[in-house]
Amino acid sequence: MGHEVEVTGWRAGFNGLSCDQVWLAGTPRPRRSRIRWDLPIAGALAVIGIAASLWGVVSSFR
Repeated sequence: MGHEVEVTGWRAGFNGLSCDQVWLAGTPRPRRSRIRWDLPIAGALAVIGIAASLWGVVSSFR
């Protein structure tokens, strides 16, 4: 609290801001992560959900 910061991101809605990165003003900009973690995590959750659904269907016929 009370520190001046710099951000990268985009406007979200009327008075909002969606930030990708935040760092202290006057310091070098941090390197961006090479891997976008949100896409692999979402894919893994989708695969787990599909596998659980198939497991439920198969086990209901036994």
